[in-house]
Order: sequence, then C-alpha cells, then structure tokens
Amino acid sequence: MNTFVIGATGFVGGAVARYMAGLGHVVTGLARTGTAATALAAQGIIPVAGDLDSRRYEGP
Repeated sequence: MNTFVIGATGFVGGAVARYMAGLGHVVTGLARTGTAATALAAQGIIPVAGDLDSRRYEGP
C-alpha cells in the first residue's frame, strides 16, 4: 500500500509512519526541514519537502 503521512515527523504520525514502513508499505512523509527529511529517510520513509502554508488554494 502507498501512504502519505502529513505528520510523519510528529509523535503520533511518526509512530504510524514507522509502523507502516515496518510492515513493508511504501510510506511518504511531509518534511518541512532538511533535518526532518534526513530523519525520515533514515527510518525508511520517503521524504517530501514542503510546507502546508507555502501554497494556498485560491479557488475558482
């Protein structure tokens, strides 16, 4: 299963992401800093650099 976890660097989201990666799932996680991206990669989680506030949907 492919899963994207927004809170992969947090306490709860990180535990869920690590658990799923440990089961063999492909887990991708949001990383807001380079340090966070490095930590996710070390845990077998594919980091995606981004910030939830950097792009806002303006709508039609």
